[in-house]
Amino acid sequence: MIGDLERTFARMLQMKAQVRSAYARLEEAGHAPVGDDFDLAPAGAGPEVANDLTTLKMLIDALKADVEALHDVGCLVKDIDEGIVDWYASKAGRDVLLCWKLGEKKVAYWHDPDAGFAGRRPISELLED
Repeated sequence: MIGDLERTFARMLQMKAQVRSAYARLEEAGHAPVGDDFDLAPAGAGPEVANDLTTLKMLIDALKADVEALHDVGCLVKDIDEGIVDWYASKAGRDVLLCWKLGEKKVAYWHDPDAGFAGRRPISELLED
């Protein structure tokens, strides 16, 4: 699954860069939307603004679809920019989250559900319990 995650995050990071670029142009033009539900052809907007709004909407929808597809296979996307994913797991009746970050070659860390990424610990600790 790591290969699929790497490809998906590479695509999502490219899309996020395009989102930032389109948003910056829209902000400069005075048409930066608030939220992800916005009018694609606001009054007084020229064709460049309409094009950027359409592009922005398509990118946002594609990002949502990628996150939803990962969720459908059991991944909890915690941070797109950092490429952080958790999975629910249980060890001897104890709820834990397995944790992976983009660039890591395997799932080698876990943390308590309330600890977050900063509380990551080597997965070998779970195997020793």
